[in-house]
Amino acid sequence: MKEFLKPTILKIILTIMFLVLSDRVFGFPLKFYREASFGLKSLSVINIIIDLVFWYIIFCLIIYSFKKYKKNN
Repeated sequence: MKEFLKPTILKIILTIMFLVLSDRVFGFPLKFYREASFGLKSLSVINIIIDLVFWYIIFCLIIYSFKKYKKNN
């Protein structure tokens, strides 16, 4: 588990890259922006943090699976 969640440059870069790309569609899986008064948009910091954790765990899983597959072959 320690190795699985251990930050690496690749995990951090991929996480930030997908967080920025998901921002183009106003956040995925959670929306970053909410409608505020007068048609303005407000930023949801909690949703950004949840998205960041979501993408980081996804890339930890992908990289771990890739390493395990590579090790078995």
